[in-house]
Amino acid sequence: MKQLLLLLLLFNFSCDVNDPEKAVRPATINFSLSDSAKVTMYIENTYSSIVKTLYKKQSFPMGFHSIYWDGLNEKGKAIPVGLYFAVIEIETSQGKDKLSKPIVVSP
Repeated sequence: MKQLLLLLLLFNFSCDVNDPEKAVRPATINFSLSDSAKVTMYIENTYSSIVKTLYKKQSFPMGFHSIYWDGLNEKGKAIPVGLYFAVIEIETSQGKDKLSKPIVVSP
């Protein structure tokens, strides 16, 4: 069985230091797939509640991908300062895989 390569490589955050509670904290989430896959990607809090769904079973070709997240929750509000996790689930003909990476959002 072919091993599926999945990497979360980089998180870049910035925010408006003049108003950190209302700041948008954009992030770029980069990952690479060794085969085409259906991707589900979301941000969850420390209680495992989904804060924002970025993709749900979206088809991606093999290769490197960059996903932009604007730092907003499902209601379009800036997320509070704290610890979150970027979670990516992939599904291919070879099986399923899941990986999460911590994100610290600070003012």
